[in-house]
Amino acid sequence: MIRWIHAGLIQPIDVSRLSHWPDMFSQLQNIRGTVDDDGNHYYTPWSWGNSSIVFRTDLAPEYVGQENHSWKILWDPKYANRVAMRDNWAGTTIPAGLIAGVADPFAMTDNEIAQVRTLLQEQRDLNRFYWSSEVDAQSALASGEIVAMYAWNSAYATLKSEGVPVEYMVPKEGLLTWVDGHVLTNRYVGTEEQRYDYIDATLAPEVGVFMIEEYAYGAANTKSYDMADPGIIATLGLEDPEAILSGSLWFQTVPPEIQRKLVNLHDEVLAGM
Repeated sequence: MIRWIHAGLIQPIDVSRLSHWPDMFSQLQNIRGTVDDDGNHYYTPWSWGNSSIVFRTDLAPEYVGQENHSWKILWDPKYANRVAMRDNWAGTTIPAGLIAGVADPFAMTDNEIAQVRTLLQEQRDLNRFYWSSEVDAQSALASGEIVAMYAWNSAYATLKSEGVPVEYMVPKEGLLTWVDGHVLTNRYVGTEEQRYDYIDATLAPEVGVFMIEEYAYGAANTKSYDMADPGIIATLGLEDPEAILSGSLWFQTVPPEIQRKLVNLHDEVLAGM
């Protein structure tokens, strides 16, 4: 986002033209890097979710309960060859940074990156596979081939609906949270009014209900939670979304020079280096 703003690729959004803007969570209205020093907004949140671990409660009972939730399950020798990481540089290096206790996993120093390399090499030897398709990993978890996997909320919701005994972690080292939304690009078709109408429509509470009930993601609109199925809200643990948002570790823009190092590190570890 910051790079797009500095490159002049996107325009500020006049949020006063959005009827649903006042109903957005304040944490989502003011995400770091989406508002400039003059208070101009460049991003409208749509939905949000987490990157964490979903695990089999019957196969890894010692991790049941929030007090036992930890990214360390993916490094637990007890489950060698029965855990799965995501094949993505941020999906491996950021959790490893959290395990290492680095000050800021999105701005790691060279020494911290060296620590992460060692941790990822250790984890590689325990990993059954790195998934690129979450559906394939879900199947492995459902069958018992693996006991834990890096996952988004949608994987947990799908497995839960299929009757698989699973739990979604709020790791003590940090719950990673992302948000999807919209920007206004400098080049477009249609009219300015159509662009604003589209953005405003995506922020409607009914859209948020769909995101909650069909995709198991959080809605940006605060009104969506009173309209969604209470049973689904309870299953997803979204009874107090504001508390979740306030306690989350938000994905941040990684400086280009650091990102290049982390991408190379991820590729090298997967290559056996």
